[in-house]
Amino acid sequence: MAFHFTLQPLLRLWRSRERQERRKLEALAARLGALRAERRRVVEGAIADRRQTGERLNGGMTAAELHFAEACEGNRDRYLAWLQERVKAAEEKHRTQMAAYQAAERECKILENLCHRQFEAFRLEEMRREQKKLDENFLLGRAMAERGKAEAAPES
Repeated sequence: MAFHFTLQPLLRLWRSRERQERRKLEALAARLGALRAERRRVVEGAIADRRQTGERLNGGMTAAELHFAEACEGNRDRYLAWLQERVKAAEEKHRTQMAAYQAAERECKILENLCHRQFEAFRLEEMRREQKKLDENFLLGRAMAERGKAEAAPES
């Protein structure tokens, strides 16, 4: 008799859900990485622009150029603040999705463990049945041998 795990359809469903949650997590991780890279690029650009503005101030800069540099810096600071908010939101979504993925993974492990325990119980029962058959065959053979000896003994 072959082993049949009665909850196999449910296990397949939960594995599918786990894969789906993992794909969502991977997409969020990629988005978070892109946002962090953009933030890093903007910060590095701001540092370079400030250094360049300082050098130009030392070399002589018009008021219009200074005003333009300050306006650009203000715009960049606002963009950086907006970007930081997006990074924080993405990090929160990532944490939430990580929890959802871990829950789905735990559910699968629970069912897999249940399947394993049921298989082990099935295997043990099969071994007991096989041993019972072997014992019965042995006892039957022994009884037949004794009957054969008993039938042969009165003739002597």
